This record gives sequence, C-alpha cells and structure tokens, in this order.
Amino acid sequence: MSKTGKRAEVKVEPSGAEKGTVARFERALQLLHREQWEEAAKAFAQVVEADPGSTIAERSRAFREVCRKKLANEPVVAGDLYLSAVVAKNAGDLEAALESCNRGGLKGKDPRFAYLAAAVEELRGNREEAARLLLAAIEMDPANRVRAFWDPDFADVRKSPEIASLYSAPR
Repeated sequence: MSKTGKRAEVKVEPSGAEKGTVARFERALQLLHREQWEEAAKAFAQVVEADPGSTIAERSRAFREVCRKKLANEPVVAGDLYLSAVVAKNAGDLEAALESCNRGGLKGKDPRFAYLAAAVEELRGNREEAARLLLAAIEMDPANRVRAFWDPDFADVRKSPEIASLYSAPR
C-alpha cells in the first residue's frame, strides 16, 4: 500500500518469449470459442510445447482435453468419473453410465456409484439388480434411503419386498 492508503499497481511486462506464448494462447481461445475444435487443440498443444511448466500450459492442457472430448463427442466433465456417469445416464446412454459405475469396482465401494448403478439398472428393467444395488447404496450411506424414497427412478423398485420393508412403519 502507498502512503495514501491505496494499493499501488504493479505492472509486469511479459518477456518476448512470454508474449509469444500469450499470443498463441489467445489465438487458441479464439478457435475454441468458434468451436473449431481440431485447430484449437493444435494451438493449445503449441502453447504447451512452448512453455511446458507454466500456468498457461496447464490451462492449455485442460482446454486441449475439452477439444479432444468435443471431437470424440464425449461429455466434457473434466475427468470426474461420477459426473461422466450421470451425464451418460441423463443422455440415455445407460451402458456408458453403467460402465463408469463398474470401473474399478466403484459401485461396491462408493455409495454414489452404487445408487447411480441402481438407478441405471432400474431404467434397464433389471429390478432385482436395482434393488440389490440400492440396498448396498443405503448400507454405505443411510441418507440414500431418503433419496430413493423421493427419486422417481425407484418408483417400481420401492415395491419390491426387500425395499418396501425399509419404508414400512415399525410395528
């Protein structure tokens, strides 16, 4: 802070090499915004090659991955396997959603994946498997009991004897 109590502005001018990297990055962003995925991916790769350890290179890697996914028609979810599975389920790609849930045995370890796999199995018409997975999801996280009660994906599963007993009043 200066004597007047205001912050002093510090302007740092990039070096010649940095200016070139910034210019390449800006060009890549323009291509990205125009949805020219292939050209943008190449431009981001050039930024990474020019200064691989920089912050701008890290951002370029992330944007290059977005371009790659767009070119492959994959959902852009930045490496989040759970979000990928949810996006696939919501898009109607039940096989891809189930594949994500099964990867690394996640549906047996993580209550989110077990719950999602149960919903996918219900949508596929596999009510027994859906009930089994839902019970596992509830065992891993009891809050899933309430979620499943209100989730329209489980309207039919809630009628199965194993699940219905979870919602009946104690006697």
